[in-house]
Amino acid sequence: MSPRLFCASKQSGQDGYVIITTAVLLVVLLAFAALAVDVGMFYSSRAGLQRAADAAALAGAFSFVSNPSAVQPQTAQEQSLNTALSNEVFGTRIKSGEVTVNVDVGSRRVTVNISRAERAFFAGVLGATSANIGVRAIAEASANALASYCTKPWFVANTMLSELPPCDACTAGEVLMANGLITPFGQSKIGTGFRVKPGQPENALAPGQFYCIRLGTSTGGSDYENNISKCASQVISCGMSYGVEPGNKIGPTKQGVTGLIGNNPDEFVALGQYRRPDQSVWDTSRSLIVVPIWSVCDMAGFCPAGQLPNGGANVTIPVVGFALLFIDGLSGNDVLAHLVGVFPCGDTPPGSAPGETGPFSVLVRLVRLP
Repeated sequence: MSPRLFCASKQSGQDGYVIITTAVLLVVLLAFAALAVDVGMFYSSRAGLQRAADAAALAGAFSFVSNPSAVQPQTAQEQSLNTALSNEVFGTRIKSGEVTVNVDVGSRRVTVNISRAERAFFAGVLGATSANIGVRAIAEASANALASYCTKPWFVANTMLSELPPCDACTAGEVLMANGLITPFGQSKIGTGFRVKPGQPENALAPGQFYCIRLGTSTGGSDYENNISKCASQVISCGMSYGVEPGNKIGPTKQGVTGLIGNNPDEFVALGQYRRPDQSVWDTSRSLIVVPIWSVCDMAGFCPAGQLPNGGANVTIPVVGFALLFIDGLSGNDVLAHLVGVFPCGDTPPGSAPGETGPFSVLVRLVRLP
């Protein structure tokens, strides 16, 4: 073989080797690109789906709190599904077929699963055209009240919705809650309108006592007004005792309520249905507030005369539960409201931190089951 032919043959072999090597390297580079781009995209998609599932589970669990009389599990399922469908991942809205919602009514627990096939870009060259991504979120609402911030500076006496005098209501069992549970009487009063803060002396709990509570170090009419119209930072906890705030405070009450609900307030349509000024109906409202419940039946010396001890001076009241109210507005000097829910105090939920609060006093949280 001539040297020229030998060199040509050798060059041809080297060219083939380079082509094969380049092809192999391209496959390797594409594999790394798939890892760098597609896997990163899959993780981002999973994070977005997880956020949507978390929000959906919390929304479903919150329905046990925002409307305790709602039909379950339908309400929790609807709230969870609507929340999930309002989310987008990579610009694509989550579809109903990608979401499953399971509700354990007894445990007030909502489980949301979201699963979708995410298209691959570079990995398609390697035969992997998509990846199935699934996430799960579990949320629950505690069975009892725990603590609340943004509490308004009023309290609801346990006998407040009875037409009987307080001590007679205690004897007749016409109280909102007893032994850590809402009573049949209390359940029958859900959705009832009543006067939460009277403005006339004849409707006061006792002389000079108009169902007002002192929040933390707040004193005087200005603090009282701000605690109505704004969000008080003081945490009100089950089992703790708080001082009553004497005096009628007509002016600060009116100004505070107007600041809270506005000049064109939302309207109570039904439980879980509140009409806004634009006529749209929502299940939440700025007029929803929470106040502590006090059992007058358990105060030493209050009955049978129905008088606070020491003439009402330096009286403290223990919190035995919380009431969820819809503030309708003012009628003269009275503050009118609808009773939306009653949340008795009970055992502290496992895993909750001291001073931990929840929406409307009830702890709603994501949980991880074993």
